[in-house]
Amino acid sequence: MFDFEKLDVYRLALEFYSDIAKLIDKLPKNEYAIIDQLKRAALSIPLNIAEGSGRTHDNEKRQFTFIARGSAFECVPILSLLERQNAVNQEVHAALREKLIRLVQMLTKLGQSFSRDRET
Repeated sequence: MFDFEKLDVYRLALEFYSDIAKLIDKLPKNEYAIIDQLKRAALSIPLNIAEGSGRTHDNEKRQFTFIARGSAFECVPILSLLERQNAVNQEVHAALREKLIRLVQMLTKLGQSFSRDRET
């Protein structure tokens, strides 16, 4: 098992991506651009957590963690737009938003855990 696979934030990121993949299957295909962007942003979260864990220096690990965090933020307006277009109902939007809030909190703490002065 890789170290990142033990992280709760990584597991939540995988769960979020799975939720997005299921949602995308139900969305109208004429929204290709926004669907593609949502899928790529959601996928970027666990991928950057994994890639960052493979780096040797804390500043690199922190950078990838905050890239993952940025991807989580990117999902917020996309989901809001889909809700405004009635492609996603309020309940689904709220549940996904709650996962994003939790992901951002966890990623922030993870990123802050890497010392700016210490290299491993």
